[in-house]
Amino acid sequence: MKPNRNDPCPCGSGKKYKHCCERNTVAHSVSPSAESNQLQTLFNAGRFAEVETMASGLLERYPEDPTVWKLLAMALHMQGKTALSAFQKTAELLPDDAGAQMNFGNVLQQDGQLSEAVESFQRALAIKPTFAEAHNNLGAVFAALGQLENAVASYRRAVQVKPNFATAHSGLAAVLQTLGQWEAAANSYRRAIQIQPDMVEAHNNLGVVLRSLGQFLPAIASYRQALQLQPNHAEVLCNLGVGLRDLGQLEEAVASFRQALSIQPDDAETLSNLGLTLHDLGRFDEAISIYQHALTINPNNAEAHNYLGIALHLLGQYDKATESCRRAIVLQPNFAAAYSNLGNSLDALELFKDAIESYLRALGIEPHSAVAHNNLGAIFQKLGQTEEALSYFREALTIQPDTFLYAIQLHLLLPVIPTSVDAISAWRACYEEGIATLLKMAKNGAKITNEQLNCCSFYLAYHNSSDRPVMEALRHFYRICVPDLTFTAPHLTNWQPHSSRERRIKVGFLSEFLTHHTIGSHYKGFIEHLDRSRFEVVVIHSPKAKHDAFRANLD
Repeated sequence: MKPNRNDPCPCGSGKKYKHCCERNTVAHSVSPSAESNQLQTLFNAGRFAEVETMASGLLERYPEDPTVWKLLAMALHMQGKTALSAFQKTAELLPDDAGAQMNFGNVLQQDGQLSEAVESFQRALAIKPTFAEAHNNLGAVFAALGQLENAVASYRRAVQVKPNFATAHSGLAAVLQTLGQWEAAANSYRRAIQIQPDMVEAHNNLGVVLRSLGQFLPAIASYRQALQLQPNHAEVLCNLGVGLRDLGQLEEAVASFRQALSIQPDDAETLSNLGLTLHDLGRFDEAISIYQHALTINPNNAEAHNYLGIALHLLGQYDKATESCRRAIVLQPNFAAAYSNLGNSLDALELFKDAIESYLRALGIEPHSAVAHNNLGAIFQKLGQTEEALSYFREALTIQPDTFLYAIQLHLLLPVIPTSVDAISAWRACYEEGIATLLKMAKNGAKITNEQLNCCSFYLAYHNSSDRPVMEALRHFYRICVPDLTFTAPHLTNWQPHSSRERRIKVGFLSEFLTHHTIGSHYKGFIEHLDRSRFEVVVIHSPKAKHDAFRANLD
């Protein structure tokens, strides 16, 4: 058995083996310089297959020649062949060579043997503590192992030793980004770009970090800089699309996503982002098609199932929406948003108990979800449980005090049937104070959409009080925060009613409830018996109106 290098030499000299007979052994095992030079020349010329052939032949005669092993390992690596054993042999023959230890660490890392790679890089650094590349590579392995603080320390040592080491600055930035240290990450990416302006990944990743900081325009500028360097980079095109969507530039975002998909047609993340943007544009059928395509590529994409559920819900396909949300939850049991969206569809199906349970599950995962609190408030309001509704609306507004919709839900809440005359007075006072509070928010620029209008004012009619002052205040509030209510089409700006008495008067009836509902029952006779010789009658159903036999008969 061959002795270890630090063992006593078996010749009896009293010296360590490495300082005695090993030298003679090595001297006789090294190939002649002429052959080594020829091998090096072939390698320098990029003739790697010839290096492999010649090195294999030399090793039959000189099996312990470290130079030949090193060149063989590198030639195999350059050809994409398995080189792990050759690098390992080189490291064994050159135990004091930091470069050999690092090269062995690199191939161990590529082979997924991360713990062994750490040991190899650490051996390299024990030999040469100022080896910046070894510090950098050690940082990359620590990051892959999830040892982020160790990774930061290694990258910092790399840039301390070699301040203009762009790759190390970029690697440090990536770990800081993972740690959520956005400003520090952005600074490190900027430093990497300053040193190496053509580093595409640094430009792209800087954009991602800037977006996380809410700096959308600078993020887009970073993505565009990356695309100037590499126009067909699919990941950057996808990120640019996300940034454009953040700015509300939806058509431009769609174009960017489609360009990314022309390069990588089956990228599930890009497909999902395209679906979301089409969703934002109200093109729900297209969005559903995109989500379904994404799910054929990756059926286990929980987010795509969730987004598909949202789109189906908006198209009124509530049963299918619940199926998609449930699938998302099976794949990702702690998916709070999917529970909230499932609750929405269950609510629409009037499965109120199940909807409440789903919202509560969402809150169990994300206790500070303002959306879930607001949705619970809305469902308790619908069930006539006003105190519970009030509690959840108040919590939603506490979590997000600047969300105008939550303020409206809270301040314009009224019970269906107050418990007493005194309760009527108290609720009306709260309602009027709420309108005053909301008016202040509206005058500061707060806006809502038509779909977010609160209809609790309906219950004022049952209070046996004059509603005119409060309704005028409410009208004033809505005119400010929902300007669409006072919209006049340009072609009707100067419209005047026809004076001819022979022309029929056009009357329109618009409601969500011209169905089997109290409103439908009350208006049915009126609509049917208006004199058609005097009136042209038009019935208009809102998008959320049910399709039933009553509606069909009325139409």
